Amino acid sequence: MPLLLFLLILVVPLAELWILIEVGGVIGVPGTIVALLGISLVGAALVRREGWKAWNRFRTAVGEGRVPAGEVVDGALLVLGGALLLTPGFLTDAVGLALVIPLTRMALRGLVRRRVTVIAGGGGTRGAEGGRRDSRGGARDGDVVDVEVVRVERDEPKRLDDGDESR
Repeated sequence: MPLLLFLLILVVPLAELWILIEVGGVIGVPGTIVALLGISLVGAALVRREGWKAWNRFRTAVGEGRVPAGEVVDGALLVLGGALLLTPGFLTDAVGLALVIPLTRMALRGLVRRRVTVIAGGGGTRGAEGGRRDSRGGARDGDVVDVEVVRVERDEPKRLDDGDESR
């Protein structure tokens, strides 16, 4: 993993620089700067719009008592996409737009959800076929959730007797 990270840190800026030089040679320096700014502005507007939608879906899931796994992944992909759109360069802008546009983000979300284990505080057991099942035995949606409940505490309300104990 450190080697991959090192290569990304080295290769991505070199690729960005090469692409900027090539695009600048074709459309000129002012055109390249305008194109980069335009992509960033369009990307920022998309991130804002999609971010609000993701936030509303997150709040709905929490309000319904569901684990918002997909909504959290959507939010993380949007944050990463927004950061890449703010980074100058056509390569990072292309990846950032792919993370922000709903259709491509949906495909990437499925990939991320298959690769990432989410630790959540909820119940559930494995079904006979290995799929996740909820506490009532029903199949859950395709979430990949590894649940570890360490301790559950429940506050019991204190009962007040109708009468006095000394009677």
